[in-house]
Amino acid sequence: MVKKLKMREDNTNPVIGSGESTSNNIVNPKLLQLSWRNPLLIVIVVIVILLGIYLILFSSAASLAATKVWSSAADWSTGTLSGTSINGNTLSLSPTVTTKTTTVPSANLALDKPVSVSSVSWGNNYNYTAWIKLLGSYINDGNLKTRWSSGYWDPQWAYIDLGSTQTISEVKINWETAYAKAYQIQVSNDAYNWTTIYSTTTNKGGVNDLTGLKGSGRYVRMYGIKRGTKWGYSIWEMAVYGPPTTTTTTTTTYPTSGTVTLPFDAGSTVTWTSLTGQATLPTSTGISYQARTSSDNSTWSGWTAIPSGGSLSGLASSRYIQVQATMTTSNTTVTPLLSQLVLGYNVPVASPTVSFSSASTQLSSGQSTTLNWSSNNTTSCSASGGWTGTQATSGSTTVSPTATTTYDLSCTGAGGTVTAPAVTISVATVSSTGGTTTGSGCTYNGAMSPCIGSTTGSVGGWGTPSFDDEFNGTSINTTTWNTENGWKKNGITVSTSNEAETGGNLVLTLSSTSSGAEISTNTYGVPVGGYAEARVYFPGNGQTIYNWPAWWTSGPNWPSAGENDIAEGLGVLTENYHSPTGAYNHGQPSCTPNCVWSNGFHTYGMYRGTDYVDVYWDGVLYYKYWTDDNGAPENLILTNGCYSSCTVGAQVKVDYVRAWNSNNAGWAGVQP
Repeated sequence: MVKKLKMREDNTNPVIGSGESTSNNIVNPKLLQLSWRNPLLIVIVVIVILLGIYLILFSSAASLAATKVWSSAADWSTGTLSGTSINGNTLSLSPTVTTKTTTVPSANLALDKPVSVSSVSWGNNYNYTAWIKLLGSYINDGNLKTRWSSGYWDPQWAYIDLGSTQTISEVKINWETAYAKAYQIQVSNDAYNWTTIYSTTTNKGGVNDLTGLKGSGRYVRMYGIKRGTKWGYSIWEMAVYGPPTTTTTTTTTYPTSGTVTLPFDAGSTVTWTSLTGQATLPTSTGISYQARTSSDNSTWSGWTAIPSGGSLSGLASSRYIQVQATMTTSNTTVTPLLSQLVLGYNVPVASPTVSFSSASTQLSSGQSTTLNWSSNNTTSCSASGGWTGTQATSGSTTVSPTATTTYDLSCTGAGGTVTAPAVTISVATVSSTGGTTTGSGCTYNGAMSPCIGSTTGSVGGWGTPSFDDEFNGTSINTTTWNTENGWKKNGITVSTSNEAETGGNLVLTLSSTSSGAEISTNTYGVPVGGYAEARVYFPGNGQTIYNWPAWWTSGPNWPSAGENDIAEGLGVLTENYHSPTGAYNHGQPSCTPNCVWSNGFHTYGMYRGTDYVDVYWDGVLYYKYWTDDNGAPENLILTNGCYSSCTVGAQVKVDYVRAWNSNNAGWAGVQP
């Protein structure tokens, strides 16, 4: 608004006044008539008009208050530290630390604790005066003149119950003449599931002091794999130690001052408003702040001290700023602690932008893809359609649609909301489970073939199966299958009363928490170059699989020839591999949680390569892993056991078991 101009009677120059009338301010009409021809008056009027236009435009321009916070170790590390250091998430003057460390070795955790062994033999001790039974309790009695000795065959073991779970860092074994050439040190919390923490195949006996071990457990086992002599395994003493106890005394001193200089790029020209710090200041310490700015991150203004109120009104608007905190102490045994700096500034409001895409928009059933998105000028994003909920302003997520699905994303900022173009992912259904409970599976040009890929795209060239049981009879073929009656497997005792062939299926029932079923092939073993497949119904609810069912293969002299758990229920359906080097749990397929494997027939197959295995679930290759077994043929096995909390009466149903060998007639060399 342009204010009125008045003339004082004692002054011929115009001034900017309040516009009020007083008896002392008399307007000269003649001067008023001539005022618009006065150059000074014209300049004043133009300035006032331009100022008004600027105020109008400025008041209509929106800005958004924002902050930059430094409060973590990662934040402080972006700055330049001089005489200061990071301790956790706090900044302090750099300490000079003098330490004195005292280390006390661990006591022998195994001394006189209960011992279990695989076998014992007769012999004499150190003095050779008596022929006695060389018991397992001699292995940890603290007496180097008594010993445990096993039977004369491989493998053998001895484990010590430490009484509670302990951290194991050292095991010391004093071998008698009959030593182990190849053995492992294993730990367990239940004396059933063992984890190897040391392994050797080149031991020469004597005293083996195994240090630097990393493991924990209640039980510690020496697992002998290959004897070094014709006798058994004989140990004078086996001791187990935890990590040593270390006590450290520390003296800390600090310099008298130090700084941290923190850069910040606002991304565009902004108005700086405030700088506040959060600090702990012991007596005789202090912190002061200053800042400087730049428009190009090259040419900087001079340093400006920040007043106690933290106002940055004295700084020019810019894109870049450097903030410096100076810490001081006059008592070198204490230091100020800077835990947070908050820089306030105002930025123009900009419209939000968002990009949204999928790594793949065409999938087969059971496959996954990744949704990727990023946005600018936003504070939150919201998903809808095939996914829902609040999302970060940028990120990625894995989705496994079971049918063609559309995904939507919108992001919101101070400048409004923007919606990205929808992402539609097409899913081609792959079904290799057949339409009935019997006689189903996959074919290629009318011939029975492995379910690899889909029912219509299954690979050809396999010829007639080398093994095939469709379970269409009234009883299990005991020439083909070993019913394993009375065996103890997978937490249960196997009973033929829990095994039946009825309705076109093999039915394996868990009749109690201790009585289940298992059958294995008598003579057939799937060789390297072969493919084994079964169509199986696993009981359960959604992702949960009841009991401990499994469709698997295993070679002779386990684990030398390996074990391939094609589909194993361990709470959920998993795939696992065992070999002489240990157990490898490959877990659930990547389509979890959208894939449901319970209460329906699905095909589960395995191709055995020279040094690898491919596992197919419903025709989709979910697992490929390297193998290190001896390549011997592996028997086919089906189990219904009890894993943990078990559902009595739940049944595993098997439509068929088939296998093909690559050297059969008709094999065309097509590798899965």
